[in-house]
Amino acid sequence: MSPVLSRRRAGVSLALGALGLAGCGFRSALADRPGPGGTASVPALLGLIYVHRVESGGDDDTRLAQALRNALLDRMGLPDRPAFGLAISVRRALTGSGINLAGKITHQTLTANATFTLRALNQEGAEAPRDLVFGTESAWSSFDRLDSPFADRVAVRDLDDRVAHSLADQIYTRIAAYFVEVGGPTRRG
Repeated sequence: MSPVLSRRRAGVSLALGALGLAGCGFRSALADRPGPGGTASVPALLGLIYVHRVESGGDDDTRLAQALRNALLDRMGLPDRPAFGLAISVRRALTGSGINLAGKITHQTLTANATFTLRALNQEGAEAPRDLVFGTESAWSSFDRLDSPFADRVAVRDLDDRVAHSLADQIYTRIAAYFVEVGGPTRRG
């Protein structure tokens, strides 16, 4: 087959694929365009969420809690006039997952669970906030322990950051999916 025919077939295939996606109703969840009935776009709604201080289960969880809040603020920003409040609590566990012949832990896994609730805030303060969506997300990451206590601490800090970013991505996606499903504040019941 000639290269000209190959390119032509590839172009036709790409065009047909794009038409197929458009025909099935596919649209980006984060498209920045207003919806029907004056509803705000999903990115605009995500920008109206105030992320409260993340509650943690203990002193070991504090750094993870702050890293999770920071990761969510990076994605959503800090609104001037929030319409929604996001409450989160996080728990983590660091467990040994590998042991050598001498009985020394050689591999550790950090597992974390974040429970979240998104609430609609009433700007007038006349009624209590309404729960809109809630859930629990989980993430984990592992590392090989070294013979240096300092290196192990740095590795655990890195685990906290990786797990926090993973949890933030999951929570952000769940909330964005909620806004896509309900179509914004004007369609909420």
